[in-house]
Amino acid sequence: MFGVDDNEDNPANRTAVISNNPVSTTDYFYRRMRAKVADVRVTVTDDDTAGVTVVGSPVVAENGGTGTYTMVLTSQPTGNVTITPTSSDETIATVSGVLTFTALNWNQTQQVTVTGVDDNVVNAGGNRETTITHVMAGADYGAVRADAVNVQVTDDDTAGVTVVGSPVVDENGGTGTYTIRLNTQPADNVIITPTSSDKTIATVSGALTFTAENWNQTQQVTVTGVNDNVVNAGGNREMTITHVMAGADYGMVDIGNITVRVTDDDSITVTVEGSPVVSENGGIGIYTMVLNSKPTGPVTITPTSSDETIATVSGTLTFIPANWNTRQEVTVTGVNDNIDNPNDQRETIIRHAIKGGGYAAVEIENVRVEVAADDAAPTGITLLVNPSSIGESEGKIVGENQVQTKVTVTATVTGDTTYGVDQSVMVSVLDATAEEGYDFWAEYSFFEIIVSAGSKSATGTFDLTLVNDNIAEGNETVTIKGRFGGNADDYR
Repeated sequence: MFGVDDNEDNPANRTAVISNNPVSTTDYFYRRMRAKVADVRVTVTDDDTAGVTVVGSPVVAENGGTGTYTMVLTSQPTGNVTITPTSSDETIATVSGVLTFTALNWNQTQQVTVTGVDDNVVNAGGNRETTITHVMAGADYGAVRADAVNVQVTDDDTAGVTVVGSPVVDENGGTGTYTIRLNTQPADNVIITPTSSDKTIATVSGALTFTAENWNQTQQVTVTGVNDNVVNAGGNREMTITHVMAGADYGMVDIGNITVRVTDDDSITVTVEGSPVVSENGGIGIYTMVLNSKPTGPVTITPTSSDETIATVSGTLTFIPANWNTRQEVTVTGVNDNIDNPNDQRETIIRHAIKGGGYAAVEIENVRVEVAADDAAPTGITLLVNPSSIGESEGKIVGENQVQTKVTVTATVTGDTTYGVDQSVMVSVLDATAEEGYDFWAEYSFFEIIVSAGSKSATGTFDLTLVNDNIAEGNETVTIKGRFGGNADDYR
């Protein structure tokens, strides 16, 4: 006799009755007895126990990583059995839904899926753990306790900082920014203090504070350029910003340095201001000069007047690195000329020679100086003749009874001043008092004398030929006349 397995957890053992039919035989004796064999009761002891087999202990990544374990009943239920898995901490991992086992699928394994939950926190030890417990319900499994499952969630967070930006700023107070944010949620406040490696190049704004609430929000660092008034080699300067971390689990985090470029706005030039107007009788005027950037050493500027008969100029200016941006004056002094100048003014140009301190190649603009004239116009021009009297036999013999004398005519400007432009004096030798024939004649009847601008006088000459006629006559005269701007037609 053999027992038959039913895979059920029977509350009590099972029993079976074995009925025996009358003895069937060809033996006459037994047939005559019509013997009856009594029934036999058989008890089948149960070897099934209601339970759950749990296999697996998942390890999952926290950024949504998944893992599974399996569950299966150990005995056939009398009805549907539900198993509800629950995570002890759903901030660490979540678990899939209810499993249902029936009398048909009770011995087929079913999977439970566990999903890691990211926390953005650097966890002590690197990992977190949660426990999956199970609630059984249905059929004869209500009192069964399924094993809990331990789930390990691996940490993928690393304390760090994301820095974005590499500012380029102007040196005249220009600003630029870069941003900083934490990579993970800190356990407490984190303070980041930026520091400029050279505050004469650029300054940086103050400390940033990150909390557990704002850790993933970017914060700005502002960089401000500092003017140096120096023409820098290459046109730019650079400095480095370093960062000090403090607080929570960020004290040992190293942030890379930020390189800041500061563009130069300085040029090696000289600013000249002023265009003096001075009077010629020693009047003075000034203009100013200043360097536009700090020199590398002393710089000398020597002004020179293009015409010192019009105006003179003061001496050399010296700029040094300590006073380069302080304006210095150049004094211009008018010079009297006693000339009646056109439009009552004259002009001179002041030029500048510069050297030293990196400024030798700089070209400085010229300065135009106007000198106002204060001279009155001359009263006129007079003519003087030399010789003023001649004997008819005096002079160089040039022919029979003829002698010749060179007469000089001097045109002299009268008054205390001279003319500012050339003056043309037309001289005529026309009028005479000869009574008996030709007693004399001139080389030509008129000529021109030019009195140059600024000159007090000028001369001209002509040849006067005399005839010694041995006739007793009285003195005779030759009249010499002059006229401004005249021409030959005026004297005929």
